[in-house]
Amino acid sequence: MGFISGKVSENAKEISLASIGLNEVAWTRNDALELLKHFEANGVFVSGGDLLSIGPAGFQHNYDNWYFDHKDGNARQSVEHTRSYINNYPVGDFVFVLVISQAVNLSLPQIARAGRPCQSDISLCPVYCRVCP
Repeated sequence: MGFISGKVSENAKEISLASIGLNEVAWTRNDALELLKHFEANGVFVSGGDLLSIGPAGFQHNYDNWYFDHKDGNARQSVEHTRSYINNYPVGDFVFVLVISQAVNLSLPQIARAGRPCQSDISLCPVYCRVCP
């Protein structure tokens, strides 16, 4: 079993959602697509995600989301589904929250942030993966 390691991208930057009380991070469209390349290469299953709009008051849920169940396909197909959703979503002031799930290729909480294994602290996780406690 492996785990995600190494930098995803020199330019990809997670966006903390702590300002709205969430212990999650979001990604711009381009950074989310870059992250998906890393997920695809490492067999990470994307269960779905949420969109937040960016307005004068900050981040707000716009209640758009997507979901991909394990019974509907494998990790590669989940990434393709997510990529399609992101690419087909209208361009605007939005950020994407990606939700990954523990897949066959992942050992327990070993999701990496900038090449370091998860330390069971969701605030350090680049994507709220629901693997960490």
